[in-house]
Amino acid sequence: MGTLRIVAGRLKGRRVPVPDDPGVRPTGDRVREALFNILGQDLTGFQVLDLFAGSGALGFEALSRGARRVVFVEANPGIAADLRRTAEGLGVDREARVVVGRVEDVLDRTRLGGPFEVIVADPPYDDTSEERLVAAIDEARVLGLHGTLVIEREKRHPSHEGTVGLRRVRTTAYGRSALDFFKY
Repeated sequence: MGTLRIVAGRLKGRRVPVPDDPGVRPTGDRVREALFNILGQDLTGFQVLDLFAGSGALGFEALSRGARRVVFVEANPGIAADLRRTAEGLGVDREARVVVGRVEDVLDRTRLGGPFEVIVADPPYDDTSEERLVAAIDEARVLGLHGTLVIEREKRHPSHEGTVGLRRVRTTAYGRSALDFFKY
């Protein structure tokens, strides 16, 4: 099992374990740093939703930068248990909630406790369902009116323009990854 370093904030330098699972592809330091440079360094008071959480690197980075609460959604029960242990080890277990289930099954504002100011989603790269994911988030109304949805995808896969409500406002690429930003 490897680790990732939290790059900024109150937990800067702390390590997040990466589960030894071929389905987990954590967002690297450089991409995380760029993502939070775009979102803003200070997430004080924000509620953040981390979909397809995996290692939880994005959500723990958000907590480190002041997020009030992060809800991690992870389908694999073993990886979800790892997320809970990591939150305890970092001392942020009161600010972190782990929901076990497939994103499409749990994407509900009432169940997750939204609306969220930031939603980050890092689905498996072989899953080209960005269009369905954006539509589901829009339909569930889990993103706040002035919030930002960020989806990481493999750069070679096409991006999606958005829905009637959520529109892609920016795309940035780093190595084999691309980040698509959506807003209402």
